[in-house]
Amino acid sequence: MDRTDRAGCIELVRAGLGVPDIEVTIDDVMEWQASADVTDRWRDGRVLLVGDAAHVMPPYGGYGGNTGIHDAHNLAWKLASVLRGDADPRLLDSYEAERKPVAAFTVEQAYARYVVRAAPSLREGGFEQTVDDANIDLGTRYRSSAIVEDPDEAFEVHGHPRDLRGVPGSRAPHVEISLDGTAASILDLFGTRPVLLVASGESGWTDAAREAVERTGAELGVHVVVAPDGAFAERYGITDSGAVLVRPDGIVAWRAREAGDDAAHRLEDALASVFGRAGDPASAR
Repeated sequence: MDRTDRAGCIELVRAGLGVPDIEVTIDDVMEWQASADVTDRWRDGRVLLVGDAAHVMPPYGGYGGNTGIHDAHNLAWKLASVLRGDADPRLLDSYEAERKPVAAFTVEQAYARYVVRAAPSLREGGFEQTVDDANIDLGTRYRSSAIVEDPDEAFEVHGHPRDLRGVPGSRAPHVEISLDGTAASILDLFGTRPVLLVASGESGWTDAAREAVERTGAELGVHVVVAPDGAFAERYGITDSGAVLVRPDGIVAWRAREAGDDAAHRLEDALASVFGRAGDPASAR
């Protein structure tokens, strides 16, 4: 039986409902073709592609809508920073650099699930090995000029979120903290400006942040994180004298595992990267 003609569709509806003699009327039949692709370019001048305009994928895993939301989440703060004059327009180049590899990885994972679950005839064409859903949902990593990578960390576009431990380019992990005496999530600190997270108020990072802000004019939130049993330092892969710079989108932009004599200049350079002004830290705003 042709499952795409009206008679075939009626039988499918009856089988799905489990009622073989129910009256069914088919108003229209539209064929659907599964696609899996990522556009070559995500930006052309003032035009930036987001969502289905940038990538299409089979609806297996529910990644299409989520990936589009991630695009907008990545781009929104960058556009706002450029329009306010806080960031150089070069920051917008990091959008494609960060999102395209992650979208390509996600498309491949959606396609692999489509082949395994619904289209076994495509197995001979090959497909990527599926990975844990957590890697796709929370474990992707970015690489661009807006991120300062750890020199001793190998880059992979994804990993299990429990293993990433605050590596630059990854999503800042949740830690339960005390905020004004109330239990909260460290994620509540992120939103409209970069945030420097400090494991100890005696590490010198608050003074370094003050110097960096005075020299650059950059907006920067500074928080000495109060978390039980050193959970913050452990979860973010730093020592008790370390610090982490998190972008407005909750992505770790840079981290210092421990304090050093050049803390202010290191932080200035990191802020310059976040605002698309790498190489010119004095103009981070």
